[in-house]
Amino acid sequence: GIKPIIDGLERVGTRAHRKYRKYGVQTRTEKGLMSMHSGTDARENQWSDTLLLNYRRVEVWDLMLRETKQMVREFGVKGIRLDNAQSYPVILAADLSELLRSDPDGELHYSLDEIFYGEVVLSNVEGGYWQTEACMDLNYP
Repeated sequence: GIKPIIDGLERVGTRAHRKYRKYGVQTRTEKGLMSMHSGTDARENQWSDTLLLNYRRVEVWDLMLRETKQMVREFGVKGIRLDNAQSYPVILAADLSELLRSDPDGELHYSLDEIFYGEVVLSNVEGGYWQTEACMDLNYP
């Protein structure tokens, strides 16, 4: 018989379930306003109807794994097609000038947790595996 496969994404819809709200990354717009970062392959594609999740957080990986397992149990899924798998994981460069800024009282605006996990990123600037020496040594794109 026919076995279902699912189309896996590394991003969620802009009107996704509230459980994803705390896992998206933000970026500064051209006008300096904070905005959730659209889903991207960190190269040329932007999907404005989606949000990029923060793959610096193990909780995001755990959530995706739990949801995949749930689909296997509930719907008998037998395979997963990873959309833009060549770009996984999409981890954009942290916007350190924003994350390390101080408020007028001299205190950091962002918490150490927000800084550590790079909650604010540079728009479409790769900062994860794809920019490491290991990647370059192996001649990956």
